[in-house]
Amino acid sequence: MTLRTRTGAISLAISASMLAMPALASAHAGSKSFAETYPVASRLCANIERGSGPKRLRASAAQVTADCSALRLSFNTAHTTVLAARLRIARTAAADRTAAALECAGALTHKPSCTKARTKETLELQHLLAQRKSANHAYYRAAESARVTFWNAIQALPGGKGIAPDKPIKPLSD
Repeated sequence: MTLRTRTGAISLAISASMLAMPALASAHAGSKSFAETYPVASRLCANIERGSGPKRLRASAAQVTADCSALRLSFNTAHTTVLAARLRIARTAAADRTAAALECAGALTHKPSCTKARTKETLELQHLLAQRKSANHAYYRAAESARVTFWNAIQALPGGKGIAPDKPIKPLSD
């Protein structure tokens, strides 16, 4: 396999993975709602807001509401950040693919300028994949940190010790 063929194959594989990104959105960071990410916490928050929930915890309703607001704010910030990063990355990848396709149009496919453009596209797409992975990891770290902070605060309140917390957040994919 020549360098040109390998470069083209790598470029094709990376392009395909970037194109598949929107199709696999349900398997990526930021695809779950607040209630799906924190099912126990969201039910607890909704119950406390309605005036129900654990009897011993109702006395601390104001503090629970403040903790719920902090959790929701942390989630919304992480969620918005990862979605914005994914959109920016997808747009940049599309622009890179278009630039390489223009450079290699028609009879220019085997010209050195096309090979150079494909190599540049491959390197840029690899960099974008690394950025996407970094954004996903930052999202999961923020979501898990918010979960731990929330449950530490709830369990420190009178009546909060007996409430089982949400399970740790597992990354869906990179």
